[in-house]
Amino acid sequence: GVSRARNTGIAAARGELVCFLDADDWYGVAFLEVMVNMYRHYPEGSFFSSSFLCMEEAVDGQLDTDVDANFFALDNFYEYQAAHGVFYCTNSIAVPRSTLQSMPMCFPEDDHFGEDQDLWFRLADRLQLIFCPAKLVAYRMDVAGSLCAVHDMRTLPQVYSRLEQRALQWSASDRSRRAALRIVAYAYVGVARYALQDGRRTDAFTALRLAARYAVSMRWLATL
Repeated sequence: GVSRARNTGIAAARGELVCFLDADDWYGVAFLEVMVNMYRHYPEGSFFSSSFLCMEEAVDGQLDTDVDANFFALDNFYEYQAAHGVFYCTNSIAVPRSTLQSMPMCFPEDDHFGEDQDLWFRLADRLQLIFCPAKLVAYRMDVAGSLCAVHDMRTLPQVYSRLEQRALQWSASDRSRRAALRIVAYAYVGVARYALQDGRRTDAFTALRLAARYAVSMRWLATL
C-alpha cells in the first residue's frame, strides 16, 4: 500500500530533504527550488510546504513559476488550518530526511485514509511549518479509484481520533489545543453529514454532540 511504499522510500533516501509525488499529480517547475530556498533559510526545527492547485485536467500555465516566491514561518499550524482549511497536500510538502528517519513510523501502515495527514499533524507537534502560499504543485481530483474519490467519513478516521487524544493532553493554555480540537470538531460534522445521507439521524446527532464539545460552526448549525 501507499504507506509502506512511502516508508520504504524514506528509509532508502539519502538526500537532505524528502519530498513526495504521487503518480497522478504534478510538480511545477519552481517547486523543488523553492523548497531548497526555504530549507536554507530555516535549516533547523522546520518542515516546508507550498500551496497547491486542485485540478481535473492538464495544468500547463496554471502553476506559479517564481523560484523567488515569498514564504514565512506559520505562527501556529493548527490555528492556521482551523481558519483556512487544508492548505497543503502530500505532494506540496518537504521534510528533512533526518527528522523522518528519527520517527518510529512515518506513515501508519494500518490506516487507509488520512495516513499522510497523520504525519503532518505529528510533525506540526514538534516542528514549525515554513509555508509558501504560491501554488507550486497540482493535485488531481478525478482519478478513478483514488482515495479522495472513494473514501467516506461514516466513521471518524483514526487520524482525527489520534489528534483528539493528543490535544486533550495538552495544557489548557496551549493555543494549539483549542485549534486542534476545532479541526476534530469539523471532522465530526463530516461524519454527521454522511450519517444524514444514509438516513441515520441518531448517529448524526451523536456526531454533532461530540463536535459541539469543541466547536460550534455555521456548518455545524446547518447540519443540525
